Amino acid sequence: MKKQDIDWKKILKIVGIIALVIIGIIIIWHIIVWLISLVEYLFGVVVAGIEWIIGFFIFVLVFKALFGGKTTSSSTHVKKPFFLPSASDNIKEAKHQVHDARDDVADSRDYVGHLNKNERDRRRW
Repeated sequence: MKKQDIDWKKILKIVGIIALVIIGIIIIWHIIVWLISLVEYLFGVVVAGIEWIIGFFIFVLVFKALFGGKTTSSSTHVKKPFFLPSASDNIKEAKHQVHDARDDVADSRDYVGHLNKNERDRRRW
């Protein structure tokens, strides 16, 4: 019987390749887990930022609702909430409802005889 020579170089090469593959898999696994945790952290920061912004706007609305009126205690004016109509909302419409004083001023055309009074009124202003 011949004694077979053990080729240690081939065995070490195979063991080294297997070890490198295992180490590579472990490193890749850790990188994937690290990236997942990084994305999770960034998502949490974004969500927290949005919550802070929404909370700030809610605080401003509540503050304006509670303290939005005049600051003097002698004032009788009470500021209405934003959803109730105010008299100042319809200023343009109210302007058209005010009686025009020019209608009361005599016009030279009034002294001209007309066949029909409605024709005279239609031609005024």
